[in-house]
Amino acid sequence: MHDTQPPLLDVQGLSLEFRTRSGTVHALENVSLRIDKGETVGLVGESGSGKSVLAYAVLRILDAAARVTAGSVHFGGMDLRAMDEDAMSQLRGRELSMVFQSPRTALNPIRRIGDQIGDVLARHTTVPAARRRERTLAALEAVRITDAARRLSAYPFELSGGQCQRVMIAMALASNPQLLIADEPTTGLDVTTQAAIMQLVAAAARERRMATVLITHDLALAAQYCDRIVVMHAGHVVESAPTAALFREPRHPYTRALVRSMPGEAASIGSLVSIAGHLPDLRRDDLPPCRFLDRCERRSTACAFEPLPEVLFDPAEGRAVACHHPCLAEAA
Repeated sequence: MHDTQPPLLDVQGLSLEFRTRSGTVHALENVSLRIDKGETVGLVGESGSGKSVLAYAVLRILDAAARVTAGSVHFGGMDLRAMDEDAMSQLRGRELSMVFQSPRTALNPIRRIGDQIGDVLARHTTVPAARRRERTLAALEAVRITDAARRLSAYPFELSGGQCQRVMIAMALASNPQLLIADEPTTGLDVTTQAAIMQLVAAAARERRMATVLITHDLALAAQYCDRIVVMHAGHVVESAPTAALFREPRHPYTRALVRSMPGEAASIGSLVSIAGHLPDLRRDDLPPCRFLDRCERRSTACAFEPLPEVLFDPAEGRAVACHHPCLAEAA
């Protein structure tokens, strides 16, 4: 349930496209999202649903081919779209931080780990130069990197994937941001390391009352760590609900299909239910109002021609579904 305070992050009606040689990709359409202080929100959906693009749009680190065509993005009451680049670059990394999907790619391969964390401290904090090594060491120790003092002088290639991810988290948390965006932070890690990384992020969020966005295709991960889930499909937000409510009674046909495809929901491999079809080609100029149309068993003529309604099941807890034919409780 949202409190009466304005959200920390408020995205309203955001639409974005990419101009490519093969056509214009309609990557996001009328996307709205709000994150409250201290809240952990899971942004879930298949690859290509627009989860990472939405994060990049918020942080304004989009490719040159991208163009925001509509909508607003406010953070702490500030209009991020209207902010000049110098002010945005100061905010980004200090108040808004991101852990990228591939830590080895995100880290500078020719700079030592300690120097890279020190760069963040120098740019986004008032820590004097004489104390930066001390603070850098403390940042590595906070993410439980073994032999942290020795790792300060290591290069990324000398660390394991899990250690690189911990370094990325240390960099993201160094300036005590209000919002952390973690983009698939456990991809490519073994199960034990995955759990350790997520526990680090969750502990940091609790201790700092930091808002967190967890971008993931792993519904089980989102179920374990998130207060609320936002489901994306082909550039649309199709459902938003408190985590327990969403998994108990998924209302959008796509959400229901995602939940049914989870291994934990099936008694055996043979009983797993796959999602039929595939994401639509987002370069089409004739995309229907509902981009799940061709994959949905509940579709009707309205889905192909009429704007998607926002159905509020419980406005008090912020549960909403963009669908003409949402699933009833007994159908979920």
